[in-house]
Amino acid sequence: MIAAARRIVMAGYGAVGRALAERLSDRGNRVLVVQRHVPSTLPANCTVRRANFEDAEATQAALAEADSVACAPSVPTPIYTRVG
Repeated sequence: MIAAARRIVMAGYGAVGRALAERLSDRGNRVLVVQRHVPSTLPANCTVRRANFEDAEATQAALAEADSVACAPSVPTPIYTRVG
């Protein structure tokens, strides 16, 4: 069995990122959500840092704290409506 990571950076917080952050939090992990906008709600054990992934310095600073990184950024498309 793999031990849970102490600090996981969630890169992106769209539908997939939200679901994964909630699961990781439920397992006792500390999750740092990194994205451009601060979400209105976060699961327990989650914090947020604003950063744009096109900014290499901001991205490196956010990832430096991680034991693990989960990458789940949303990609805007014209056929879907943005939620949240």
